[in-house]
Amino acid sequence: MNRLARYAVAGLVAAASLWVGGPTTTAQSSGQSAGQASPIGEITKPVAVGHVYQPTDAVVLPDGRLLVLEKQGVIKLFPTIVDQVPIRVLEMTQEVWSYKDFGAMALALSPTFETDQTLYMLYNRDALPRPQATSPEWGSPAVPDDICINDIDPGCVIGARLISMQLTPDNRIENVKTVLESGPTSGWCFQFDGHGIGDLLFDTEGALLVSSGDGARSDPGDTGLKELTTGCGAHFGDEKELEGGSLRALDALTPSLYTSFNGTIIRIDPTTGDAWPTNVLVGGEQSSDDRIVAIGFRNPFRMALDTQGNTVFVGEVGANRAEEVNAIDTTKFGSTVQNFQWPCLEGQQPSLFEDIASSPLCGATQAIPNSIGVAALTYATLPAKWCGEMNIAVIGGDVFTRGDGSRWYVFDDWVGGCMLALPIAADRTLDVTKAVLIDQAISPARIRNVEGNVMIVDVTRNVVRISPEPFLDPTPPSDGQLGRWTGRVILALIVCGLLAVLLIRRRVKSNAQGRADRLKVGGVSADVTGDDSLSGTDQSNDPAESRIAD
Repeated sequence: MNRLARYAVAGLVAAASLWVGGPTTTAQSSGQSAGQASPIGEITKPVAVGHVYQPTDAVVLPDGRLLVLEKQGVIKLFPTIVDQVPIRVLEMTQEVWSYKDFGAMALALSPTFETDQTLYMLYNRDALPRPQATSPEWGSPAVPDDICINDIDPGCVIGARLISMQLTPDNRIENVKTVLESGPTSGWCFQFDGHGIGDLLFDTEGALLVSSGDGARSDPGDTGLKELTTGCGAHFGDEKELEGGSLRALDALTPSLYTSFNGTIIRIDPTTGDAWPTNVLVGGEQSSDDRIVAIGFRNPFRMALDTQGNTVFVGEVGANRAEEVNAIDTTKFGSTVQNFQWPCLEGQQPSLFEDIASSPLCGATQAIPNSIGVAALTYATLPAKWCGEMNIAVIGGDVFTRGDGSRWYVFDDWVGGCMLALPIAADRTLDVTKAVLIDQAISPARIRNVEGNVMIVDVTRNVVRISPEPFLDPTPPSDGQLGRWTGRVILALIVCGLLAVLLIRRRVKSNAQGRADRLKVGGVSADVTGDDSLSGTDQSNDPAESRIAD
């Protein structure tokens, strides 16, 4: 047999020996049982939907429909993830304050969506932060982007609202209800250009977590001095000097008539909006802080749940010294409020501003049961080969479990333009030295794990994209089954092996025929149909063989 033919057959046999599991399996999410059909099918190449404006969030429903939330307060539904003609199912542009970093920011499906069809939406409201306030207070419902005429000082004072609704099988929104908004004793207040409302996330008990920025100016030294008589300082009523601005993220540390949710994560009953009954502060001296389970955040824009590690990862956008991914221990919700210490600390570095460093809030530890929170990752820069020289805006992502059982946290740096995967250690830390590049040059407002595929909600390119990622493939190569990408590689090897054998056989037959013809021309006939007839022929320079060998 020809040397290359033997190699091709050997490779074919080796590949076939690996191909013992038959066809590849569809990637499954952690909540999907074996044999259950995927609602989105198997994705072999990136798919994307357009016809959206400034999308901030998206969710895939159990039946495969895709909901996309626009910053202006519009929800669009795509019947499948490949449809390009959306259905506008909700429009709340009059209610939503869509100005700079504010707007409709988060969607969440009820854990029992398949039975109750309930979903939740979180947004900054174009209204003063008090009950029964009317909207719009500042903007115009006729345009998608609102304008604050008092941008610099004192800004436009607004609140936030969490609503629930039901989505029917025939794509109608019904029973829209307010779950939580700024009330007489607690709530949110914002007035400048960012650090607004953040994210929604259900934990394993069915409680709903809601995150919020501190509502301060981008200036990290903001202590609220300009808010005492106007804006949020006046709204909170008993705001004390040097306890506003960014320091409002630690408001729960001091008893007050009004408790701010700015710079916190609260944990609530998704039906009533009340504090979840097992929260640590329930039953304390004042009820206005009962919902709070974590404090000391600047801009906790995105959260992700690692159920195996009992952790909520929070992407915390820093000021000018460090970006953070914080790790909230979900087993401590009933015993302590976890304090991540902004603005007293940025990363592990004390504040450069004397007014903040000297604030009583930076030394207050006994007012409520609280403990120092853990930063899973703190960075000033990321690998320059992927992320450039400047990295100053972390966008929290999601948790992925690979086929080998390892868990990885995928996040993005907005300024660096790089999306990375980091392994999750047993102590909840993330090791940037083991980073794996997932994507570049994107601007995600949301990163989600959709059955092992990476969903990116790109707010500047106005697209929602779902892409398979071989490194994050969740399909375990066990029980005679191969990962979907490994299986495809092996199938390609088998096909290439078959083609190689056919080409070589054709070449061998052609060479043999040519030699027979030459012998006949010389008046001699010979049997040249066997392999031995070519044993003395040097074919190393044969162009056809070289191409096959390459």
